[in-house]
Amino acid sequence: MPIILTDHDYTGSAMPRLAAEHNLIAPGSPTAVIGLFVLALRHRFSPGTTGVGFIGGGSEGMDADPDWQEPEVVEPLPWIWSTELQPTDECGGTPGVDAPKKILIDPAFNVAKGARNYRPAIFVDRGDVTPAPMAISNFVGMHNQSSGKAYMILGNMPLFIECHSELPVESCALAETVWYFILATRLVFRQHFGLYDVSEPVLGRTIPENEDKDVWKTTVSFNVQVEHRWGVRSIAPLLRDVAVNISKYGNPDAYYTQIALRDTVREE
Repeated sequence: MPIILTDHDYTGSAMPRLAAEHNLIAPGSPTAVIGLFVLALRHRFSPGTTGVGFIGGGSEGMDADPDWQEPEVVEPLPWIWSTELQPTDECGGTPGVDAPKKILIDPAFNVAKGARNYRPAIFVDRGDVTPAPMAISNFVGMHNQSSGKAYMILGNMPLFIECHSELPVESCALAETVWYFILATRLVFRQHFGLYDVSEPVLGRTIPENEDKDVWKTTVSFNVQVEHRWGVRSIAPLLRDVAVNISKYGNPDAYYTQIALRDTVREE
């Protein structure tokens, strides 16, 4: 039977498993990846977050860059993520006047679009997950002692981070902040969360949208690739039992007829 092998003990890499993640969400699944970036954005817009900065160059991320250091002074963001907000709440104050302004950050599927109300808000959504084969028939290895076979594919998942506001300039500024955050940390996410690849983000246009009311939306999009591995264990013992039972009758047709009649009697 197929056995999903996604934990650290099987794959050797830390898949995107969050501390408060539901046990029905498999590590490395599309839902887990969305949760990972929701958590990251909430941290970025939390009070006291210093952000990331690169001084002196480097191209392999914070841990591999000897010239990287925390910036001494970081201008505070005009938005702050609040644990108290709900998508159906009334909107907050005016940016620049009631700063820092509370911002909602949620998965896009957390509430129906028509029920949304609070702005500004960031919603993380995904597109179609496309499997990308890495080997013929996805076969990558075999365990000779047990005849178990191992398979693997790359799940290519486009992510969309939608930045909503009632003001077009705020939607654009919010998306620019998100865009640069993903651009500057993509290698860190790939290294520490077992992601196979995180592409450079694309900053989209600011366009009007009318789902629950008239708002402006700017989308930051990028692709995430995650390895999905599974194994198939041998069912040889079961097949041997079937062969022994058939051999007792000498006539396979009689054995199959008895099974069919027995199942029919049970149904009646």
